[in-house]
Amino acid sequence: MTGAARRVGREISLALAAAGYSLALHYRRSASEARTLRRQARAKDVAADIFQANLEFSSEIDRLVTEVTNRFGRIDILVNNAAVFYRTPWEEIRETDWDLFMNVNLKAPFLLSHAVSRLMSARGWGKIIHIADEGGLRIWSGYIPYSVSKAGLIALTRGMARSLAPYIQVNAVAPSMVLPAQDTTPAQLESLVQATPMGRIGVPADVASAVLYFVEGGQAITGQVIAIDGGRSTYVEE
Repeated sequence: MTGAARRVGREISLALAAAGYSLALHYRRSASEARTLRRQARAKDVAADIFQANLEFSSEIDRLVTEVTNRFGRIDILVNNAAVFYRTPWEEIRETDWDLFMNVNLKAPFLLSHAVSRLMSARGWGKIIHIADEGGLRIWSGYIPYSVSKAGLIALTRGMARSLAPYIQVNAVAPSMVLPAQDTTPAQLESLVQATPMGRIGVPADVASAVLYFVEGGQAITGQVIAIDGGRSTYVEE
């Protein structure tokens, strides 16, 4: 589980622990939060340990896979959750912004999946779940690099599903706003709610439930994207 220590990653990790799954919890900077999460997971009587890595760099990714494999012996399920997110108006986008979004949000899931899928294939079983975003389904003009990286992750999901079948299932969850950014105003939040057919935004537990569905669901489910957006991605105003 990448990006496990905080926010949605923490919610997914605790849901997996509650369901009885052993956890390899990745973090980059949130060491204190990761240690707390490890303690909470172990309190649910599952094996859990934490692993630090900067997913911008392939050498760090290789080290992460090696350390997790040495600790647990195998990797059955990979949840690619780690991501960077910040506003990038078109006229302010720099090459360094573009590279950061693509490296962390798209290249890292590819490299992790590529390495882990070899281990899964050797055992004839595995599940890979990407955490995409509504922004990958409906491009946000103020967040173009982020949206492109998540759209690429959705495309990667579908390509991997075909390439890794029949033994490895690959799916994605695409949440809308489930944790409002600190600079989100009440008016902006109300506008989002009004534009959502279900009349509410999602919460991290909704994302965790979707991940568990893919983890524990049938063997015929692959190449699918579940949008946790209250119907926004399919809504057409009459």
